[in-house]
Amino acid sequence: MIKLRYILLFIALFGVTNATENINWSSTLVDEAKGMIGFSKDKNVTRDTRYKLVWKNSFDKFEEASNLELKLDNTPDASWKFWQTNKNDINEDIDSLINSIIDEIAGIDLLEYKRKVAKYREKIEELREDIAKLRESKILASTKEKKEYEEDIAELKEQIKSIEDAIKDIKKELKKSFRENKISLNAKQIDTLLDRVDGDDIIEMSVILDILKYINSQIAQLVKESGEDLNRAKKYYAMHLVSLKLVVHIQQKYIDKVNSEYIPKLNKIEEKTKKLKYDTEIMIDKSSDERRALIYKKNLEAQNLTLRVVTLYKNALLKSIESVKKAQLISIENLKVADNTLKTVLLSSDLYSVISESKAMFNRVISIQMPEIVPFENLKIKQEFKKMTTRLLK
Repeated sequence: MIKLRYILLFIALFGVTNATENINWSSTLVDEAKGMIGFSKDKNVTRDTRYKLVWKNSFDKFEEASNLELKLDNTPDASWKFWQTNKNDINEDIDSLINSIIDEIAGIDLLEYKRKVAKYREKIEELREDIAKLRESKILASTKEKKEYEEDIAELKEQIKSIEDAIKDIKKELKKSFRENKISLNAKQIDTLLDRVDGDDIIEMSVILDILKYINSQIAQLVKESGEDLNRAKKYYAMHLVSLKLVVHIQQKYIDKVNSEYIPKLNKIEEKTKKLKYDTEIMIDKSSDERRALIYKKNLEAQNLTLRVVTLYKNALLKSIESVKKAQLISIENLKVADNTLKTVLLSSDLYSVISESKAMFNRVISIQMPEIVPFENLKIKQEFKKMTTRLLK
C-alpha cells in the first residue's frame, strides 16, 4: 500500500484535485491488531496447552542436560590429556543446552506483549502524522475537497481508535497473566512496565519461571511413576536440577544486562546532559537579550527534567536488581540442595517429595523478583521516561 505521506507529496507536486480517489485505505493493520492480542491468535488455545507444547519441544534438551549432570560425578576436574573430557567441558555443554532451552521457552507468544504494544504505538504516531499532513493540505483545498479530507481524517481516527482498543486488550491479557502468577499490577503499573527498557526482561523472567514451574510438575510426575527404577528417577531428578540452573541463569542474565547495558547508557546520558546544562547556564549569564535568555532558560528546564528522569530511571533499575538478587539467593540455595540430593542415593518417593516442594519456591521467587512498579508522577515525567527508553534501546 502506498504510504499516505507520499500521496500527499504527489498531490503537492502535481496538483491532483481529488485525494480520496488516490488513497487505497486498508484495514489490515487493524485486523492484525485485533488478531494478535494475548498469547495467540487462537483464543481457544489454553495456557496449559501452550506450556505442554514448550515441554514437548524442550524435553530432549532437558534429557540431554540431565545425562550430562549425572556424568559430572565420575568426570575429573581437569585432565592433561587434551582428548579427555573434564568437568569444565561438561559444564560448558550444560550451559549451551540451558541457553537453547531458554530460546525455546522464550519463543512463547507472551513475550510479544511489549513488542506488540510498541509496534502499535509507532503505527498510531504514523497515522497522527498523516492526519496532520491531511490537515495541512485541507487549508488550501476547495469546499468539496475539504469534505473529502475530513472523511479521510475521520477514517484515520477510527483506525487509531481500533489500535488503541487492541492495546487495551493486550494490557488486560498481561495483567491476567501476572495475576495467574500471584502478582497484582494495576493499569498504571502495566503502562509503566511497558514503558521501561527492562520491561521485556521482567516479563521474560516471569514467563520462564511460570513455565519451569509447570515443567517441574511434569518432572515430579515422571519421578513418581518411575517406581522402584531409581536410575530413571535420578535421571528425572537431574532434569529438575537443570530447571533450577535455568532459574539462576535467567536471573543472572537480567542482572548482567542492567549493569552492563542500561546503567552505563544512563550514565552517559547524565554526563552529556550535565555538560550541556553547564554550557546553558553560562549562556544565560552572558546573554543580554531577554528573548534569547528565555529560550536558554526553557532549555535549562528541559535539561533538569532529563537529569531528574535519569535519576528516577537508575533508581528504578537498581531496585529491580536488588529484587532479583534477593530472589536469586533463594534459587541458589535450592540449587545447592538439589545438587546435594542428586549425589545422595534416595528412594524415588523421596525425590518426588523434594521436587513437589519446589512449587512453593517458584511462587516465592516470582513474587520477590518482581520489582516495585511505581507509576509516573505526571505526564511530563511519563513522556520523558518514554523518550529515555527509546534512547536506551538504540
